[in-house]
Amino acid sequence: MRGVDHSNLRRVIATFTAATVCMLAGIGSATADDPSTDSDPTSPGSVTQTQADLTVGQLATALVAADSEPAAENPDVSISGSSATAEAITSNGPLAVTVETSSVGTVGNDGITAVYSGATDDSMVALQPTEDGLRAAITIDSVDAPEAYNFEVGGDVASLRLNSDGSVAALDLDGNLIAEAASPWAVDANGQPVPTHYEVNGTTLTQVVEHHSGSWTYGIVADPTFHWWGVRWTLSHTRTQKLILAMSGASAASGVVALLCGGTIAGAIPCGIGYGVVAGVIGFGTAMLNYCDRNAKGITLDYHWFGSYWSCSTR
Repeated sequence: MRGVDHSNLRRVIATFTAATVCMLAGIGSATADDPSTDSDPTSPGSVTQTQADLTVGQLATALVAADSEPAAENPDVSISGSSATAEAITSNGPLAVTVETSSVGTVGNDGITAVYSGATDDSMVALQPTEDGLRAAITIDSVDAPEAYNFEVGGDVASLRLNSDGSVAALDLDGNLIAEAASPWAVDANGQPVPTHYEVNGTTLTQVVEHHSGSWTYGIVADPTFHWWGVRWTLSHTRTQKLILAMSGASAASGVVALLCGGTIAGAIPCGIGYGVVAGVIGFGTAMLNYCDRNAKGITLDYHWFGSYWSCSTR
């Protein structure tokens, strides 16, 4: 693991965030003890507290099933209940993500997630901070709900680029990277993956959740999550041990990539970036992976844009 160069303020800001939240716009200083918003949750255009709490529970369950990072306090992220917008202060420039909604927001019982009615019936949308990013989540409650969900990306973002691994890069006017939406995922209420992909048009990111075909248990949860320090993959203990075994038994990086893309570590790491992942992980070896998984709860693998280095950490 590399130490942090404390003289390089840009890397410090880009790589680490503190563990407190300042919900500066609309929702105010929302905490677990003060789940208030700038709206009256009993007014006609609002989500009820019960609906918000149920949605927060749905999201938490789905995040575990998808091996995705949980909601967490983040001082760089502010969320507006009235405008349905999350704003982030990043080292690369300001980022804003706005959800389509027919209501004002209500903070759920976790104190940090703002929940809104979807633009159409049978869906909800939510905005929440993560430890080092922000999430715009969708919950789909019936087959009558649409498959396409739009998110307007703003701040200093001038264009979006769809990457080969399904992720989306948010770029400024000069083509510099501000943030990246990780490869999309969606799961049903039983934790089964639902086919999904991103589409981009200007600064509009659309997540398409293909739930009209197939047999699914509702509600379905999908999750565009943005990071601005680098890229993170979250692996369960089981998937981590499969990766370690693959690295120990394969004769070359290409063999490990073949195992990843063949589904041995299903859903953990997109095939399109397999070589980069393997090369980075091999750099600090299976011993470090085992150390990061010492609690048998899985690991996170991080690639840091600034400094171009890899790290792993304990979940």
